[in-house]
Amino acid sequence: MDERRSRNGLMVLAALILVVGALLPAPLLAQGTSDLNGRVLDQQGAVMPGVNLTLKNQESGLFRESISSENGTFTFRGMLPGVYQVTAELPGFKKYQISNVRLEVGRTATLDVSLEVGQVTDEIMVTSEAPQVDVSSVEVGGSIGTQQLTDLPTANRNFTGLLSLIPGTLPDNPRTNFGADAVAVAGQATSNTSYSLDGSSDNDSVRGGQSGPQARIPLEVIGELQLIVGASDAEFGGSGATLNAVSKQGTNQFHGSALTLIRDYRLTKKDFFTELNGLPKPDTKEWQFGGSLGGPIVRNKAHFFANVERVYLDRSNIVNVPGRPDLFESGVATARVWNTFFRFDHQINAANTWGLRWLREKTTQLGGGQAPLIAQGSENDRDQSWVFTWNSVLSPTTVNILRVSYTAEDILESNENFKACNRIQACVKPTLSYLNYTDQQDAGASQTNDHLHLINDSISWFIPDAMGSHNMKAGAEFVYTGNRNRNQGNMNGTYTFSHNLKFDPNNPSTYPERFSIRVPRDSDYTAIRRGYAAYFQDKWKVTRNLTLNVGLRYSYEDVPVSEFWNPKFPDPGKYPKDKNDFGPRLGFNQAINGGKTAIRGSWGLFHQSSPFNTVNNYTRTGVYTNSFTSSFPRTGVDPGPASGNFPTDPTLAWVRTNGLGTINRAYIESLYPQGTLTKNTGSVSWDDPARRNPYNHQLTVGFQHQFTTNLAATVDFQRTMSRDFIVLKDLNEGVRATTARTAAVVRPDPTITTLLTPIHAGYQNWNGLLVSVDKRIANRYSYKIAYTLAKGTGNVVSNSAAVVSQVGGNLNLDQNFGINNGDRRHILALSGAVDVPHTKGMRLSTITRIQSGSPFSLTDDTFDLDRNGQVNEFLPAGTYTGVAPTIGGQVRNDLAMTVDYKGGRNGAYGPGRVSMDLRAGWRFKVGEGKTFDVYSELLNALQSPALSNPGTNRRTPASFLVLNGQQNLPASIQFGGRYGF
Repeated sequence: MDERRSRNGLMVLAALILVVGALLPAPLLAQGTSDLNGRVLDQQGAVMPGVNLTLKNQESGLFRESISSENGTFTFRGMLPGVYQVTAELPGFKKYQISNVRLEVGRTATLDVSLEVGQVTDEIMVTSEAPQVDVSSVEVGGSIGTQQLTDLPTANRNFTGLLSLIPGTLPDNPRTNFGADAVAVAGQATSNTSYSLDGSSDNDSVRGGQSGPQARIPLEVIGELQLIVGASDAEFGGSGATLNAVSKQGTNQFHGSALTLIRDYRLTKKDFFTELNGLPKPDTKEWQFGGSLGGPIVRNKAHFFANVERVYLDRSNIVNVPGRPDLFESGVATARVWNTFFRFDHQINAANTWGLRWLREKTTQLGGGQAPLIAQGSENDRDQSWVFTWNSVLSPTTVNILRVSYTAEDILESNENFKACNRIQACVKPTLSYLNYTDQQDAGASQTNDHLHLINDSISWFIPDAMGSHNMKAGAEFVYTGNRNRNQGNMNGTYTFSHNLKFDPNNPSTYPERFSIRVPRDSDYTAIRRGYAAYFQDKWKVTRNLTLNVGLRYSYEDVPVSEFWNPKFPDPGKYPKDKNDFGPRLGFNQAINGGKTAIRGSWGLFHQSSPFNTVNNYTRTGVYTNSFTSSFPRTGVDPGPASGNFPTDPTLAWVRTNGLGTINRAYIESLYPQGTLTKNTGSVSWDDPARRNPYNHQLTVGFQHQFTTNLAATVDFQRTMSRDFIVLKDLNEGVRATTARTAAVVRPDPTITTLLTPIHAGYQNWNGLLVSVDKRIANRYSYKIAYTLAKGTGNVVSNSAAVVSQVGGNLNLDQNFGINNGDRRHILALSGAVDVPHTKGMRLSTITRIQSGSPFSLTDDTFDLDRNGQVNEFLPAGTYTGVAPTIGGQVRNDLAMTVDYKGGRNGAYGPGRVSMDLRAGWRFKVGEGKTFDVYSELLNALQSPALSNPGTNRRTPASFLVLNGQQNLPASIQFGGRYGF
């Protein structure tokens, strides 16, 4: 692409900077630390060099020392977030001491110290309130503090549900999967969100941030959260948002807690569709309990903090199949969780501190999804993360931070029948894949072992007088990831139906029309990734009020891919390596009005990383492989059932005499005997030498203003232009004999189905106006308002998406242009808390969320009008109405949608969503420094069901434009308690 090659002109200019950056190791993720900059002045405003300064954590006693420079400036770099005391001393002047200086994660605080002539034994005592305007940063985003984490209502005590309080976010909280809460940010996919705990990776190497952090971080562990929506500094990798969580640490006093949360079906309203069908409520319940303890091992030197939590959760799991009321089920999906955390910090001397942190979560889950409960899957998952940190002060202006970390996941995803069959998927019943549900057996059976090893080091230094002052940071990183996946998925075979009809062995129209199965054996594959990164960043304070942010990042990923039998690679060892991921970052921050207002803007180039699930197919599904999925018939569906005749393909004709409980295994094994390698007759993938990582441009402009000590507002506009998305072109494109859905598809190579290769032709754009108003706790109340007005468009759904518009080798991506799947035009989140006077400790709080509906496309797969083998033609623009279903003997017109469809992809929007959660609690003092909190929470107080988008295929009138799913939990009351000391 010309645009990409034009960036090579930056490389020569960047080379000198990168020489420095490459020699100084640096992190891929944010450090999870804070900085403090300032000046020392006398009473006349003259600068004062040589002043001794001490920065001391008021709770742990850990400290750092510095000396003011020739122009009176000083800096403290790489500090742990917390509340500090600053002391300044110089002979002939009174000792200066200011308390309650709050350092927040990812932010740079500023402080002017004023010394008065006098005896050093005299003291000037000052208290501080942290400003809400950052006059040095260009980053767009926000933070959530401990008070919000503990005071606001949450359905499952998972922090991702609170990220909606930051504009630009779209949390995804699945009702039947505990701990898989994710968040989409600035129009990008959830997989692009990067998670960091205490400065180290907490990400899934296979799916990225698609399921949230690798190991769930409990609320009781989090000290502070920062989410960077856009315009991040060069120290950040990836192309999406970055979440920095900082864990709590021990102090000089022993502190701890004991907590519990309880909810059961007696205090829960029926789900919307359970109520409609007149069925009893499922036996839902939730019980969380745990405790924490932290304190000194050696006062002012060594501290620890530990937390343990246990979760018992039975969530409602509704199966509602259009046109099949006999399949309606209202059951539960279960989760059993152990979460353990430990942290140790030790200050050896004023220049050296080190720490160790361990987080582990072990989860067992059963159920979830649109399938009869017997067919739903289970999950056994163990996630953990270790981080070792060494912080060294090399001089009063130079700090080095070394981190060594290890993150791992061991997960088994299967059906309970798989476990009962000695973990042999081939011995369980086949999967029945109907149009709107799955029956009999889940097809998944895989075990994944994912291990990430990371070493990074950053060095920060301060140059006080060089055409202004410079806060500089540089470095490099190495990461090694190994991922082993043993997959027996679909070795039981899957019968696919074109309908939801009940199977009748005497009625050929109810028979399956296609069969698929993994052959000839299970897949056992290990992938590795080696990643390298270097960066240089300078926050150049040109004047007292103007800061320029200049940075450059370089990253390189080496993901070996076997290219045997791929004609595009004469040498199979010459797999693609993306060596041109240079990411310049430019920005400015202009402070006005005495620092109460900041105007800021930025531009940056950001490169996506490559989760394993985007590259593994190039090796696993090559021309020859020992494990692949074969489909029968190869030319498409068997035309028999759709025309009222019995199927004739041997795998489907088997059903007529043997039923749906077994498969024609002898026939299949005759075609695919056991062996080392087998010709892939399914979907083949060919890698391409030009494959590289997608990237995006981010442009931001905005301002912050602090109205009062505790009230501030932020307005930002952000434009994200994502380019070089991979789309998969079919080199073995089929032509359907006629436009009928059941007609055979003829391909140039009839021995395989598709032959997919990556093409960099996809793009997405996102424009967002992000507004937030933040009122910190004062005068007994606080509140936060977050509003996003956004629109996202593009010609692809996501990276590595299949092309459905290809005809005659032409991708026709202009036909796929439309609204992005993650588009929500309006998102509003309101939160607040108030201490009620004269109630002896009563506090009320709420979170209310309002958002527009999500987009969807209308299709009709009755015909293949362009005869390209794809039966998902978009309907033309027009007005469409669903057929109201009859439930409980009543016609429910409220469940049938009428939409003015604009045509093309995502030309209509589903129902919007409104939710309100309320909390009432009391805090009782039960001794010196001891409290007991009790509270009740009313979730979904408006009793408003967040209905899923309707069915979109006109060929199935029972579901077309009919609402049949509920995304949120029904209204319910839960009780909690917490003892703190």
